[in-house]
Amino acid sequence: MPLISPTDWYCHHTELFRDLESPKSQTRGGNIRPSLTLLFAALLAVPAWTGDGERVEDFALTGVDGKKHTLYEHKEAKAVVLVFLGTECPMSARYPARLAEFHKANAGRGVVLYGVNSSAHETAETVSKHARDNGFPFPVLLDPDQTVADRLRVSTIPCAVVIDSAWTVRYRGRIDDNKNEQLVKH
Repeated sequence: MPLISPTDWYCHHTELFRDLESPKSQTRGGNIRPSLTLLFAALLAVPAWTGDGERVEDFALTGVDGKKHTLYEHKEAKAVVLVFLGTECPMSARYPARLAEFHKANAGRGVVLYGVNSSAHETAETVSKHARDNGFPFPVLLDPDQTVADRLRVSTIPCAVVIDSAWTVRYRGRIDDNKNEQLVKH
């Protein structure tokens, strides 16, 4: 059996994950994973709040604009948020407007947002067109060999990783609490 990336597996097997967001699971106390916005607020409000605490070493990725971006170039940022997306993933397709809104609301507050595409099967041209077509107001980076995705233990998309000013992972997981924008609570 050929090896496929976690990204491709997730996008083609989303039905396995539907129960996590089903109305039935929400009636049993709701989805316990807070949204990216809520996590960011907690990160700013409570300096001692911790996620998994993994320290992230610097990395460099090229954006679809051809520019090189590094994590540590954002020394003044309160947080760097990496959102791993795919151009053909139906779950990722639900988030462009929400991510643009998040970027607009938080860019002036010291939060850097990057989209990251870690698929070896999607060309730079395809990712660039996807970013333009979706009007992403933030840089989209290419990680075709999945070096950064592997280092940050990203195994599904979409996935958000919040890194604080000490280069520590404070959150890794879902972007918000519901794939349906009308049902998002946080």
